[in-house]
Amino acid sequence: MAPIKVLVIENKKNYRTIIVSALQAIESVNVVGHAGSCSEAFRITALCSPDIIFLDYEMPRIDIQKTIRQIKKINADSEVILVSETRRTSSASSIRALKLGAFYFIRKPPDNTKTENIQYFSKYLRPIIKLFIVNRKSELVHRTTEKLGQPQIRVIPPSKTKWRRLSGFEILAIGCSLGGPEALKQIIPAFPADFPIPIVVTQHMPEGFTSILASELDFRSNLIVMEGRSGLTLQPGYLYLAPGGKHMLIREVRHGGVNQRIIVLDNGPPIHNCRPAVDVMFNSLANNLNCSILAVILTGMGHDGLAGIQALKKRGNCFCMTQDQTSSVVFGMPGAVAIAGLSDLSLPLRSIAGRITDMVCSSIETIE
Repeated sequence: MAPIKVLVIENKKNYRTIIVSALQAIESVNVVGHAGSCSEAFRITALCSPDIIFLDYEMPRIDIQKTIRQIKKINADSEVILVSETRRTSSASSIRALKLGAFYFIRKPPDNTKTENIQYFSKYLRPIIKLFIVNRKSELVHRTTEKLGQPQIRVIPPSKTKWRRLSGFEILAIGCSLGGPEALKQIIPAFPADFPIPIVVTQHMPEGFTSILASELDFRSNLIVMEGRSGLTLQPGYLYLAPGGKHMLIREVRHGGVNQRIIVLDNGPPIHNCRPAVDVMFNSLANNLNCSILAVILTGMGHDGLAGIQALKKRGNCFCMTQDQTSSVVFGMPGAVAIAGLSDLSLPLRSIAGRITDMVCSSIETIE
């Protein structure tokens, strides 16, 4: 595959140098140019047709949405990744920018040394480049199979994997990070409208962006998808996505003589530098509920979710499924669980939805 052509548009020269240095160290990346103004960026875009454009969100005296429109007008195939100062981004404006076609969003690091900032960007840019490559390969496969008139294979037949017998699952809990939105867009729309249990999801995302993801998943799927809100009662056929900037916990309360499972949002400190954090949600399930839970760890950086899976396993009645290394954009989160010996089943992304449906919609028997 040809190198990924990248253009950096950044008003501050020091950050421009840092981002370019981080990108140049990544294999399969070709930095075709960098610019401190949009006019220069438009010229390079027309000349080089970059695959990815890193765009400074706080460029002075520009309308970010008009800029994205102009980039797409010059080269519709260029993917725009917004780069923003920490805590300065308007959520409403960011949402509009993403709706115009921004591919991803990353934040600039706090004021550190040049070396530390290059390391910061390298840590986050490598998985983003990998995500882009995975998406491009997927598009190539799709176009090829369409041309040949062959249907795409969406689900691999279940392998003969052994697991212990569990009582019926009552909650599906999913944790994911980098690459997670794309994974969720493959998994959630494959579930049937009569999916019999509620789904709770924690995806690492800044405030404001989770509402976009929830809306897109709701539009694509047979389920009802919404951001979690304090006091909501979990219902079958609903997916509740932890809102950016808040931890989402699940608790059981007695109301009207009936036990109900409700959502509680929390402004506690970030865990693993994340809020929402997967461990917070999983730990709340372990500490507050006494039922069988199907826990799924998808692609993501770091090891958020490991402690939560440990707590669920210690309590019992938890089956843990992980995304395999080959299909993960980043194998950090599922890898941590697998290395700890807590993954009952590791599957490629294309097989996960079908296996979840089989396990939730039918009784679980030990397979020999």
